[in-house]
Amino acid sequence: MSDAGGQGGEGELVLEHQVRTITALRPANAGERLKVYVEGQHVATVDSLKAHELDLRIGRELSDADLDAIERAGQMGRAREMALRWLAVRARSRAEIERRLIARKINRDVARATVERLADADLVDDEVYATSRMAALRQKGAGPRLIEHKLREMGVGRELIERVVRTEFEHADQDREAIELARKRLGRSLGSGKSGLQGEGDVRTISRRLGAFLARRGYGPQTCARAVEAAMREACPETEQQAED
Repeated sequence: MSDAGGQGGEGELVLEHQVRTITALRPANAGERLKVYVEGQHVATVDSLKAHELDLRIGRELSDADLDAIERAGQMGRAREMALRWLAVRARSRAEIERRLIARKINRDVARATVERLADADLVDDEVYATSRMAALRQKGAGPRLIEHKLREMGVGRELIERVVRTEFEHADQDREAIELARKRLGRSLGSGKSGLQGEGDVRTISRRLGAFLARRGYGPQTCARAVEAAMREACPETEQQAED
C-alpha cells in the first residue's frame, strides 16, 4: 500500500495521474475567439462556437484526448485565418495553400482538412486558379510550355493543366504571338545603343539569344525558329541576302 506521497512498497511502481485544468478563458478578436489557458499556460485560441462545442469552461479537468482536441481546434482556426488572408490577395491552388500552412508549423492533417473545407465552400478551386494564373501569364507573353511549368510548380494536377492549356491555345496563333514577341525583343536589342548588326557573327548571336528568349517564354522549338527567322528578316532585310549568298 502506498503512502500519501505516492511511494509504494518494495518493488511496487505507482504511476500518478497529472490532472490538467482549464484555468482561464480570455476573449480575442472582439470576442469571436477564446484564448484557452491550462494550468496558467496558453495552449490554443479557438473559435467561440468551437469552444462551446468542446464544452470549454474554467475549472474543467482535461484528459489527453481533450487537450489534443483543443490544440487541433486552435490549429484549424489559425490555418483557416491564414488561408483566407492569402486568398484575399489572389487565387491559389489547393497544393500551394497546403504547403504554405505546413511551412507555418500547421500539422499536415490539419492543413489538408482546412483545404478540403475551403474547397467545399468554393473558396478554393484549382480550375479557377489555373485559368486565372494562365491569363496573367498570357498577358506577359507566356507560351504553353512555360504556363504548364508554372502551373505544375503551384501543384495543379497534370490532367487539369493539359485541359486548360489545350483549351486556351486550341485556336491561338502561336506563330503570330511569338513573332510579335520577337519583334519587340529585337527592337529593344537593336535600339539599345548599337549602330546595327555587324556581320554574320552578330546575326547568329542575336538569333540565338532571341530563340532562347522565346523558349523561356514557353514556345516550342519550331515556333521559336519560325519567329526568329521572321523577326530577323523584317528588322534586317540584309540578313536574308547574306543567307542566300
